Amino acid sequence: MRKIFYKIFLYFCLAAYLPLVLIYAFNFFYVDKYIIEDKKDTLIKIAENMDIEQLKKVKKQDIKYGENKLDVYLRYIDLNENSENKDFLKIFNRNDTKVDIRKMKLNEYSIKTVKLSSLTNHFFLIKKISDHEVVAIIGEIIGTNVVTGIMIGIYKQYSLFIIPILLIGSYIISKKFSEPIEILEKVSTQISNSDFTERVEIKSKNELESLGNNINKMATKLKQNIDELNLLNEKLKVELEEKEKLLETEKMFMRAIGHELKTPIAIINGYIEALQDNIIEGEEIAKTYNIIYEEGMSINKLVKDINEYLKLEFKNLELCYEKIQVRGLIKDSLKKYKLDIEQKNIKLIESYEDKELNTDIKLFNIVLNNLITNAITYVDERREINIELTDKSLIISNTSKEISEETIDKIFNPFYKIDDSRNRKYGGTGLGLSIVKNILEALNLKYSFSYDKEEKKVKFIIVF
Repeated sequence: MRKIFYKIFLYFCLAAYLPLVLIYAFNFFYVDKYIIEDKKDTLIKIAENMDIEQLKKVKKQDIKYGENKLDVYLRYIDLNENSENKDFLKIFNRNDTKVDIRKMKLNEYSIKTVKLSSLTNHFFLIKKISDHEVVAIIGEIIGTNVVTGIMIGIYKQYSLFIIPILLIGSYIISKKFSEPIEILEKVSTQISNSDFTERVEIKSKNELESLGNNINKMATKLKQNIDELNLLNEKLKVELEEKEKLLETEKMFMRAIGHELKTPIAIINGYIEALQDNIIEGEEIAKTYNIIYEEGMSINKLVKDINEYLKLEFKNLELCYEKIQVRGLIKDSLKKYKLDIEQKNIKLIESYEDKELNTDIKLFNIVLNNLITNAITYVDERREINIELTDKSLIISNTSKEISEETIDKIFNPFYKIDDSRNRKYGGTGLGLSIVKNILEALNLKYSFSYDKEEKKVKFIIVF
C-alpha cells in the first residue's frame, strides 16, 4: 500500500515543480522576444499619438515622452536642413540597418535596433510626416540577454533553496493524505477476510473521515449479520441433527421392537399351536399356560418400558422435586429384590453415609430399580454387588466379565444388550440404562459407566 504514498508524493512534486519549469522556460525562450516586441509596440503607439506641432516648435531639442518614461525621446528632423540631425540619420544608412527615408511613404515608419554597448540596446523609429520631414523616436532598454541572464541566475539561486522545501512539503502532504488511505485499505482488506476486529480511526474532518465512519458502520452491520447467520446455521444444524436422530431412533425402534416382540410372540404362537393340536397333554398343559403367561407379561413389560423411554427421551416430564433421604430410598428398593439376591446367592456389600437430596422421588426410584436389576442380571459367578453412598456420589457395582470400550460406548443406546441370551426377567428389553440416562439428564445429575479392570467390576456412578 506504500505505492499510494509514492504516487501522491510524485504528483505533489510534479505540481510543485511544474510552475518552476514553466517560469524557467518562459524566461529562457520568451522573455527576450517579449521585451523587444513590447518596446516596439510602445514606440509605435507613441508615433501614432505624438504632438507633431509641438516637436516642430522645439526643433533640434529632444523631447522626453511622458513624465515617467525617461528612456523614450522624440525629435523633429527636416531633411532639407544641414544639421546634426543628419548624423543621427546615418544610423539608418548603416549597411546592417540601411533604410532609404526618401522612398518611404507618407506616415510610414521604420524601426531599427542598434546595440551601442554590451548592456543596452537602442530602438530607433523613423516616421515620415512629409516629403522632407520625419519624426524620430529613440528608446533605450537594458540588453535582453542581460535581463534573461539575471532572471535565470536568480531562478537557479533560489531553486537551491526552494527545491528542498518543496521536497519536504511534498513528503509531509503526501504522508498526511496517504495514511488515511492506507488505513482504509488495511481495514477493508480485513473486512473482506471476515475479520472485524479493526476499526478505522481517521480524524480529518473531511470526506475520508466520513468514509471511515461508513466503513465502521458497514463492518459492524456485517458482523451482526454474520453472527446472526452463524447462530441460525447452528440452530439449523441442531434441528437437522435432532431430526436425523429422531429418524434414526424411529428406524431403530421399529427394528428393535420387531426383534424384541419376535421371540415371545413366536413362543406364544408355538405353544398355542401345540395345545390346539393336542401335542401337549397332562401336567405339561399347566406349565405351557404358565410359559404363555410369562411371555405375555414380558411383552407387557416391553410396552411399558417403551412408553417410559419415549416419555423420558423427548423430555415429556413434569418434575416434582422434594427432599429425600437417599439411604432410605435404596433400602426400600433392595427389599423388592431380597428373594432374587438370596436365590442367586449374591453377596451384597453396603456402605452408607447420610445424604439428603432434592429430587423427584418417583424418577429417582426408577433409576435405583433399573441399576439394581441390571447389577443382579449381569453379576458373574463371583456374585458380588457393592452399593456405596457418600455425600458426593452413589456407586453401584457388580463383579462382571470384562467389557470392551466399544460396548461401554454403546451401553446407553436403547435396546442394546451386553448378552442377549440372559434371562429377560429384569430389564431384558435393553432399555434399562437408556431410561436411567434420560432420567439423570432430566434431573441434572452427572453420571458415568465404566469397567474396573483391577477389581473386575462394572461401576455405575451418580454424582450429586
